[in-house]
Amino acid sequence: MARHWYVVGMALAAAPVAGTAHAASNAREANTIGPWEPYKGANSFVLEPGRACTFRLVGELLDDQEMARTLATDAAGNVTIREVVGAIVFRYFNESTGRSVVRHVDGHAWLFYHPDHTETWVTQGPFAFAVTPSGRTTTTPSLGLGGYIASGTSILEVHGKNGHITWAGPMENICETLGDARS
Repeated sequence: MARHWYVVGMALAAAPVAGTAHAASNAREANTIGPWEPYKGANSFVLEPGRACTFRLVGELLDDQEMARTLATDAAGNVTIREVVGAIVFRYFNESTGRSVVRHVDGHAWLFYHPDHTETWVTQGPFAFAVTPSGRTTTTPSLGLGGYIASGTSILEVHGKNGHITWAGPMENICETLGDARS
């Protein structure tokens, strides 16, 4: 079954990752680190029953204080490495029961943009995403349908609408937390 991810919020660490050396090696030598600027990476969302949970899952963005700065650009001035930090807080609702939980999914992230238009995201700390039946994203270790918050290290390889998330560390399935019938 194909899976789809929705990135809800994130955090990244400065860790060496396979594939990121190319983006860094293509960066201009004379780069200066850019200023911190607001970064809008998270949004409120609704996932209908069967997309991630057996119930309608609503994610309400309560706080978004993410900031980003450019760490490197290529010779044409295109961003090749971006750092993202800051608070993101969501309230997740099970609309069937009214049950909700609040989760902080803030941390530290580095986003690497490659010349072939693929991306590598390295995260350390809370990183929220959903696995749905309509997408083309895989996870290692394999995850079933759900809305997830990964704590620890995650690496997301993005190839157009396809993606692969490799993770190590605790993983919370928000669907199960909110009483999903599959659990």
